[in-house]
Amino acid sequence: MASKTERRKLVKTIISGHLQDLRRRQTKTCTSISTIGAIAMKNTDLSKILNLN
Repeated sequence: MASKTERRKLVKTIISGHLQDLRRRQTKTCTSISTIGAIAMKNTDLSKILNLN
């Protein structure tokens, strides 16, 4: 059986790992959204569909 401090360390590492994963996913979605925006700005039909103009 692990001690309290060992369990706390384990929980902290798991949580920090999840947070790092979330940050990575957020940056990926942000870049994909910005690229979609950039493509839509060039393509007028797309911008009309997405209501960007």
